[in-house]
Amino acid sequence: MIWTQIELPSLHLLWKRKNREEIVSSAIRTNYPKPSLCYIPAIVQQTGVEVKAVDMKIQCQDVITPYREFSYGEGTMLASRMGMPFEMLEQKIRESDVIGISINPSSWSNMALDLIKFSKKIKPSVKVIIGGNEAIFRPEHYLIPGGADIAVMGEGETIIPDLVMALRGKKELKKVNGLAYRQEKNITLTNPADRSKMDDVPLPALDALVEDIPLWTTPIESWPLPQGAKKPIGWIFLSRGCYQSCDYCTSPKKMGRFRFKTLESIAKELEHNKKHGITTLNIWDDSIGSVLQPSALGRERGREYLIGIARMLKDNGFAYELSQGGIVIKDLWDTEKDEPDFELITEFFSNEVKNGKFVGFYGQYFPFECLQLENPHDRYTKLMTFEKEKEVLKAVISCGKIKPAISYSTIMGTLDDTSRGFALATRRLLELNGFVHSKKKRWKGNCLLPINFPNGILLGDMILFGHSISCYLSRTFPSITKLEGFPDSSPASII
Repeated sequence: MIWTQIELPSLHLLWKRKNREEIVSSAIRTNYPKPSLCYIPAIVQQTGVEVKAVDMKIQCQDVITPYREFSYGEGTMLASRMGMPFEMLEQKIRESDVIGISINPSSWSNMALDLIKFSKKIKPSVKVIIGGNEAIFRPEHYLIPGGADIAVMGEGETIIPDLVMALRGKKELKKVNGLAYRQEKNITLTNPADRSKMDDVPLPALDALVEDIPLWTTPIESWPLPQGAKKPIGWIFLSRGCYQSCDYCTSPKKMGRFRFKTLESIAKELEHNKKHGITTLNIWDDSIGSVLQPSALGRERGREYLIGIARMLKDNGFAYELSQGGIVIKDLWDTEKDEPDFELITEFFSNEVKNGKFVGFYGQYFPFECLQLENPHDRYTKLMTFEKEKEVLKAVISCGKIKPAISYSTIMGTLDDTSRGFALATRRLLELNGFVHSKKKRWKGNCLLPINFPNGILLGDMILFGHSISCYLSRTFPSITKLEGFPDSSPASII
């Protein structure tokens, strides 16, 4: 049996309007690894099955293949696949018994459906197995009418070994937990699967991606890398899950209860990366700061754990970023002293240059998320007052010898959000932007403000990068350009 795991191409969206400049409307990142493309092959390898890994987004990056077009506002949006054309997969599909596709996020849905149909056209007998967010939240979309055979509705470590046994005819498919599968025009759901123990998660199958590793050059939260940070850029999961249940996030249902790796397990994975020439890492966790919660290690032991991770990373010469908001600002507040936890912040967010090599923290996304509210804590308990959040952020950007790249955001679009709230969030973002860039001799950071509006409003997003602000605003908030501090030189378009 041969299992080929495929990472989809990048999504390239081009907004075309008559007599106006075309706008690339999707974030395009190509030269970085997706964890599923390393984890799934590692799990399959443990079953004794031959596995191949193909990253379509990192290959043939100059090839843009249109596949959908739809009306959008005053023009049309052209959706294209950026990367390896499907036709280049034909031989690999013919050689495979199983095609695995992890689908994240939903915007890649049509690409995934097209690849499923293409695979079945080339080899009708091939089993197409899907995973990721889409498989968990809407498997029927890909099984019927999509044409996939099986959806893995949980974590691969506890599901794939039994699934392989079923594919080999050694176990009934209905007895494999954590699946949805197609039987003619019906879908069968099996019992839920157990969650993985983090120390049982295999080391990433970097050996299956040796040709791609030198191409892993794109940081997620900071650009460019600080001087002295070495490429390629790998990734690591220290935990899964989150103690929060924010209503906009898939993590609670997808990942379940919070779990974390032991320091011994983390040490093995760091050594594994170093053997493949990787000493710069993206920490991909949703909320490693959850170890501080009473239901995990508690504040005292959790701090020791986080400090232990930071010291281990630095002692082994790693540079690192946190891309998913892995430590929320409230986790960095000492409630007993009513001030930032300066010791924890210094240990985790400091950096230095050793013999010309950058070591330590260089970037993170901090989820502010509700800056339109007088007290953000009123909406999500993980948030604090804006004044306290500012104090923490100032401590983070001041503790390293090289200034980190910091991104932060607010989310708007509920029925309760107003023009006044939008104005408040904007003023606060401009204030944050001011002190993030206040120390000229340090490396510049950046801040990002995505605005999500309710259905029916065309487009609203505001991006602050360095000192520039680029706005494409709906008519709902035309007064934004009149706010104090809004640069006159910024390109603003009311659509």
